[in-house]
Amino acid sequence: MKAQSYPASLTTVFLVHNGSAAAQRQQAAQLAPEARHLTLARNRGWTGGNNAAIRVALSEAFAYVVMLNVDTVVDRGWLSGLVQAADEHPTIHIWQSRILLHGTTKINSLGNRIHYLGFGYCHGYGQPQTTSSSAAMVDYASGAAMLVKREVFETIGLFREDYMSYYDDMEFCWRARLVGYNVGVADASLCYHKYTFRKSPTRLYYLQRNRLMTLFSLERWGTLLMTLPCLLVAEGVLTGTVGRLFALAENYPDLKANQNMMQLSEELRSTENKVAFARQAFNDGVTLRKKGSMPLPPGSRQTMR
Repeated sequence: MKAQSYPASLTTVFLVHNGSAAAQRQQAAQLAPEARHLTLARNRGWTGGNNAAIRVALSEAFAYVVMLNVDTVVDRGWLSGLVQAADEHPTIHIWQSRILLHGTTKINSLGNRIHYLGFGYCHGYGQPQTTSSSAAMVDYASGAAMLVKREVFETIGLFREDYMSYYDDMEFCWRARLVGYNVGVADASLCYHKYTFRKSPTRLYYLQRNRLMTLFSLERWGTLLMTLPCLLVAEGVLTGTVGRLFALAENYPDLKANQNMMQLSEELRSTENKVAFARQAFNDGVTLRKKGSMPLPPGSRQTMR
């Protein structure tokens, strides 16, 4: 980060300690003394950690906010590529870097796509590094390396902290596109992501829960009715997998008493209510925006990363 070609005088680095231990915070302070360190008492996930820094950036009138995951390495011109794309394209409001798989010359993401059943996937995954992004705009940007113009947050709000992880970037970009904002890929901004697909009950749960919450919160009811037969088939397979997981837990007392398993059980019971509240909250927000009660104050030329 210190080697970035973009002027350091125009940036502020926020490092969020998301429930980190004291030894980790101390080490980070030594490695990045120039950063502004924000400490959260508990791990609030990708969304909560980013929101903590975003609130500060918005209160200090930053023009752009850039999210960068800790499991990434960036090219020297990474930030310059993002800012240049944002400056030169006023009609595109959210930008993603060209993301490569770390240690390879293969694509991780050239912008993400949304399947009609609510599944998100990486466009271009596994293809050669030279592959063109092929589209000026995409469905949603990967949160691994994403720039968002301040007016987007001021219009639709921040990331949903109840998502914790997975599909949080998809939900945010979908919300933004519904009110007229666009998403693009900055080809000149290179990011290398240490991405691995790990299978675990927790990951499966959050992927499934957050996909459904997004789909039923933001998709049009007419479209949901048209795709209902396919959706029911998909849910039969996926729900069966989750059901088998909890049936297995019944046979193993230690697993049933596991804190994570207990949390999954509780959150599954509350997901239906969260979906209903999510749709109402979004509708209320759009209504306020249309009435002009959510102004867009001008930003400065500062950038947060």
